[in-house]
Amino acid sequence: MKTTFVLCLLLPIFASNAQINLGFGQEEKLDHVLEGKIYPFYMPKNYNFASKGFYGIGYHNQTAFSTIYTRNLNVGEQAINPYIEGIPMEYGAESNRFCIIYEGNICISETNDYIFQLKSDDGSTLWIDDKVIINNDQYSQMSKVHRDTIHLEQGSHRVKVWYFQGAEPMMGLELKMKKVVDKEFYLADFYCIPYTVEKKIVLGNNILFETGKAVLKKGAQLEIIKLSEKINLEKYKTVIIDGYTDNTGSEDINKKLSLARAEAIQSALKANQVEANIKINGFGSNNPIGDNNTESGRSKNRRVEIRLVK
Repeated sequence: MKTTFVLCLLLPIFASNAQINLGFGQEEKLDHVLEGKIYPFYMPKNYNFASKGFYGIGYHNQTAFSTIYTRNLNVGEQAINPYIEGIPMEYGAESNRFCIIYEGNICISETNDYIFQLKSDDGSTLWIDDKVIINNDQYSQMSKVHRDTIHLEQGSHRVKVWYFQGAEPMMGLELKMKKVVDKEFYLADFYCIPYTVEKKIVLGNNILFETGKAVLKKGAQLEIIKLSEKINLEKYKTVIIDGYTDNTGSEDINKKLSLARAEAIQSALKANQVEANIKINGFGSNNPIGDNNTESGRSKNRRVEIRLVK
């Protein structure tokens, strides 16, 4: 096996005024952006330019050279630079291979379908909420465009990006996105203060509603009062109400009923002076937690999940 180390990216070096770096990253710590760990990269024994799946091969059990921070991944195709922030000078002068693993969050302001576009020289992979969205983990060039679409709810989502530089003489990494309805792509912005889900409350519909109806029972008002007091006292900023049914009846009716029940709880919380932003969803019989083939399972599925978020 030909053993070769990995070298790193080129990026502008910012002064100590904590500006947001728009390239591979900067060593000066920035909060609420992508954090990138830079590792040496060793080539596997047998590979060629059609080989795939380099993630994990080159950096496992290695110690990261350094940590860098960046708000965007926006390095256009360019010649490898041995003087890269985050790479030791003595290492950069002797090697032309490196890998980086970025981790952080992306804040989505509007629930929608989004297209992500990833270009790199060489390989790269994008995960969102631990799911592979774009897999370009092979020798590649910036001229090759990789895209995929994902539905994202409003809020923060976990992001991981893998990038490796394995072949001379060029390097580059660019990640853009847009809503499906938009015309132009724009740089993905990873400045994000994550939503932290502090608590999830599950209430059976038998506690709240009569069968097939979306009007709260009189006895449900006590539950709503307790919930309202908790939200305001503990200063939750967002309340997400998800309504569910069992699979009895048509899915269209089930979705309308589950949404109407979420709306009823939303109205009751507002009537109790809840200050948080309230969002509602009606999922019908989707995401069952019980067996719809049994009465006890169907009873579990007829529920409202309330997520309290700070």
